[in-house]
Amino acid sequence: MTLDEEQKKIVQGWLTEGQSLSDIQNLLKSELDIGLTYMEVRFLVDDLGLELKDPEPEPDPNAEDKTEPAPAAPNPQPAEGTAESPGDSAAPDDNTEKPAGGGSVSIDVDKITRPGSIVSGHVTFSDGKKAEWMLDQTGRLGLIPEVEGYQATPGDIAEFQASLQEELKKLGF
Repeated sequence: MTLDEEQKKIVQGWLTEGQSLSDIQNLLKSELDIGLTYMEVRFLVDDLGLELKDPEPEPDPNAEDKTEPAPAAPNPQPAEGTAESPGDSAAPDDNTEKPAGGGSVSIDVDKITRPGSIVSGHVTFSDGKKAEWMLDQTGRLGLIPEVEGYQATPGDIAEFQASLQEELKKLGF
């Protein structure tokens, strides 16, 4: 769907006001009677050469507690007298693939798809934070971070989207 110049200016105005993609999707439907999926709105914003404004995160008083470095890897040697269970021998993202550019965001696709989605998987961002992702029947992409309230950097999101697009092409989506 192409928008006329007036509609493009309206969308640009919403972006400068700080509206999110979801808000723009709802505004397009309610004010302009244009029904687009979330991904279509994302592509529209990209096609128009516009950028989203990141909302300023509110300072978290408990942020110091959350910034402790996570252990880099589980202890490779089990404690004496204990046996590792089969689930302990491989971390869930051992099957992740690095993007072609050697980037720091890695994704994998689930062998068993998450209910309510056509494809799903996991992503590890450059800061080591993890999230589950899913693509539903209407083309909406969802991210469910392990840490509630976590937001990846815009660069990581862009790298994630590019990696995901490549993986989905390989799978025939």
